[in-house]
Amino acid sequence: MKRLLFILLSIILLCSCSKGTGVNKESFLSDITFSYEDKIDKVGLSYQYPSTIDKTKAFLVWTSSDKSVDIINAVYADAYFFLPESCEPKQVNITLLVSDGENSVTTTKEIFVPALNDVRKKGLGRMLEEEKSNNVDHYWYFDQMVSGKHSHMNCGPSVAAMAVKWACPNLTETPEDAREFIQPEGGAMHLHQLSPYLTKNKVTHEFVDGVSDIHILKEIINAGNIAIMEIKMFYISFQENNKWHNGRFYSVVPNDKYGHFIIVKGYKVVDGVTFYEVYDPFSNQKEYEDGQLMGIDRYFQLNELNKAFKVYHSYTTNSDLIVIHSGKS
Repeated sequence: MKRLLFILLSIILLCSCSKGTGVNKESFLSDITFSYEDKIDKVGLSYQYPSTIDKTKAFLVWTSSDKSVDIINAVYADAYFFLPESCEPKQVNITLLVSDGENSVTTTKEIFVPALNDVRKKGLGRMLEEEKSNNVDHYWYFDQMVSGKHSHMNCGPSVAAMAVKWACPNLTETPEDAREFIQPEGGAMHLHQLSPYLTKNKVTHEFVDGVSDIHILKEIINAGNIAIMEIKMFYISFQENNKWHNGRFYSVVPNDKYGHFIIVKGYKVVDGVTFYEVYDPFSNQKEYEDGQLMGIDRYFQLNELNKAFKVYHSYTTNSDLIVIHSGKS
């Protein structure tokens, strides 16, 4: 791609030199400028052709002074580049060449390119202010969609098995085991039905009722615990970018009467916004580019999670959430 742009740029410059300057045209071409925007994990570049240019004859080329910055859509008015995989922020010269078909001119801006930190990569924002995660070193995630004949309804058994695996890494319990113990005939289940299974596996847990503010989750996490809760996933916004970990990554039915079980295990405060770190069991074998299942380490905004929680619990009398303590009882 870069070789092609180099060849195109050379041709444009040769044509420009062979056709002379054209004072009137060059007078407005010399005033060209462009804008750029920080879009979390990429930088957007934008140029607006003036009304005096015939767009059917005009063309442009974006180039960068840094080899790690690969401009995408480099011959269009709206282009962009992803933040390079580097640990340090830097200044990069971005050059725009514009031609009206007869004359060409360039303009260059020095652009600040921020470091691609973890919260930018996940699509949460720009600056991490606070975080806490009660993840553990061993693998403890289960995808409900590979859990047997009741997989579509196995979010409850899946989070129960995750809780057991989180607290007791040597146990080999699976969502199928949890389903068989709790409600083998299939169907949806309620939060309180998970307790006997947790007790059987000696997982220390407690119910919390009357939750009016899910800020209590922050207290639970700061105490070293995780929580199981049931929500209406429709109120978690759909992801903007399939590379990001922000929001929901699958479609849901707006009036679905069922809730969905998740595990809340951490939080991050980014640019003043609180996100809760969750394990969503509904990966359905969907993966990121690096092979990680998409239900692992999703981040739900506080306001959205609060609404998703309250809407579901507005018509149920069940307990609000289960706190899981580390270690066996």
